[in-house]
Amino acid sequence: MMSYRRNKGFGLVEMLLALMIMGMLLTAIAAAIHASLRSYDQNNNLADISQAGRSVLGRISYDIRTADAVKLDDPSTRLTLIRPPDAAGVVRRIQYEFTNGLLYYRIIVNGTATVNEVIMGTSNDVGVTGFSKSILTGLNALGLVCAKTVTVRLNMLQDNQAQSMTISASPRRNQSL
Repeated sequence: MMSYRRNKGFGLVEMLLALMIMGMLLTAIAAAIHASLRSYDQNNNLADISQAGRSVLGRISYDIRTADAVKLDDPSTRLTLIRPPDAAGVVRRIQYEFTNGLLYYRIIVNGTATVNEVIMGTSNDVGVTGFSKSILTGLNALGLVCAKTVTVRLNMLQDNQAQSMTISASPRRNQSL
């Protein structure tokens, strides 16, 4: 009678099974890492959008609160605010206008724009897809129609991620123009 001696170690079938299991594990780990990196990028983009929106809407909110009046007959993509006169009696207007995917900030003195800059929507930052304003009017103590509350909505986009932000503010003085 012959006795068979069993070799120690892995056979071909065991080795193939081990490679298959290791391949599945590495694929699962790679998929988890890829999903984690994609989630990180999306969160980073949303943080960029939120920061840019907070910055711009904070500036607009401040300008609304410190305005003497709001121009009521502007189109919905333009917001014109009249500032109190300075020491020399010069009245300035601050204007935000959304045109061709760009949000402009202007300071207008005596009908001439002294500052005209793009504050949002250039190719290197968060894009603006929409800007609109609505004004809730009422009567002031003199019976004149005035802006009670101005609501501004800003729609932004970065790397196919959209976000919309809204602020509401009231001018410190309710006068109409």
